[in-house]
Amino acid sequence: MDLVGTGHRTFGHGVLHGVIGGLFTVMPIIATGAMFERKGFKYIAINAGYWIICLGIMGGIVSAWM
Repeated sequence: MDLVGTGHRTFGHGVLHGVIGGLFTVMPIIATGAMFERKGFKYIAINAGYWIICLGIMGGIVSAWM
């Protein structure tokens, strides 16, 4: 913390990390399950988009709060 300080404790930085986590963790899980169920791309996009947005907001709140 002495090196960086509070420079990266912003809402936007938390949103960035939440979105990256959603893209690389949640989206592949949802897409794999949807492919086995033979669902379409629209289904995957809506469900993955919902979780990416939710994780982005949660990451922003946690980062700004701490």
